[in-house]
Amino acid sequence: MSGQVSIMEDEFIISELAKRRATLSDQIERLRAQLRQMLSDLEALDAASRIFDGSRLIEKPKSKAWRSARNLPPRGEFVRLIFNILREAPGPLSGRDITRAVMVFKKLDISNPQAVTSMRKLVGYALRRKRKSGHLRSYDERGPFVLWEIVSHSNAKDHRQADR
Repeated sequence: MSGQVSIMEDEFIISELAKRRATLSDQIERLRAQLRQMLSDLEALDAASRIFDGSRLIEKPKSKAWRSARNLPPRGEFVRLIFNILREAPGPLSGRDITRAVMVFKKLDISNPQAVTSMRKLVGYALRRKRKSGHLRSYDERGPFVLWEIVSHSNAKDHRQADR
């Protein structure tokens, strides 16, 4: 009897998997048809634009990168990493140095200019936010680079009052 139940369960599972596969296949075909229609519409828009101004080249707008919540670090991890880098440094660091250290720590490709620029923006935002709250101090000393250091607890109150 248990052998029959197992066979029936297997057949049920296989039939449900086949139904799900058929559903997904149908959805894919509908999406492909939608994509073909969108591409056709885009070509028609470009052709219409060339009729009005043939000398002007229409540039493709840059799409914003979508970031899944799964790819985001846990809350506060990024700032803790920056503070750890600054604590371990022999002296103040530039935003560029901090960015490079963050990327090396996270094993990111520092030869990719887009990744470096994106990380530099994230690091810069975090640094400015912590400077505003009085946890970091910045100053210009090495030419175009701003140097950053952690404000000691005793100087934090004085620093916040000086920023006002």
